[in-house]
Amino acid sequence: MTTPQITGGHVGPRTTADNGQVTDRHGRSGESIVGQGIGARHESASRGNIYIASTAVAGVAPGTALSTTPPLTIHNPAGSGVLVSILDIYVGYVSGTLGAGSLVHARNPQTTVPTGGTALTIVNAKLGTAAGQATAGQGHTVSATPTLVRPSGVILGASLASTAGLPALMHEKVDGGIVVPEDVVWAIQGVAAAGSTPKVMISVVWQEIPQ
Repeated sequence: MTTPQITGGHVGPRTTADNGQVTDRHGRSGESIVGQGIGARHESASRGNIYIASTAVAGVAPGTALSTTPPLTIHNPAGSGVLVSILDIYVGYVSGTLGAGSLVHARNPQTTVPTGGTALTIVNAKLGTAAGQATAGQGHTVSATPTLVRPSGVILGASLASTAGLPALMHEKVDGGIVVPEDVVWAIQGVAAAGSTPKVMISVVWQEIPQ
């Protein structure tokens, strides 16, 4: 009877020079050991597959309820050939008094590009590279009031510029947990008290993944 040969890796730390060859490294329980030498999204960003859209630096009102004119929308048009994978949401305080509440993710099926408002310039995370398939807008009009997907991790406290703790970094790592197919609008919008002329900057980071 022939004993099967098991091809494995090396257990324990080891070093090698440039251009050297090594086997895969494993732990004492047989698990693979992986070390991250570059940022987690470097590969996708360096290949030009990650995009960013931001509202105006003068700020935008986050909103008080789901409506047909969200402060920030992403539309994945028919025939794009990609899925829009939402990665991050960033919110920065600009001015005014925020109303207590939160930002929420919402969606609306829509075959046409939203109109009105302001078309946003999409920045490729590989700076200087072209935008992708999706479009982005500030205050675009969508065909119907979007429906709630879920609350975001961004909470809007009843605060203003002089409030202790501001400015604060407001960030939600969605990490691909929401995916926008073709003919769908994704929106981020406040469900909160009105406040007093509140203004924030909102940015969304997404990846376009071929279907």
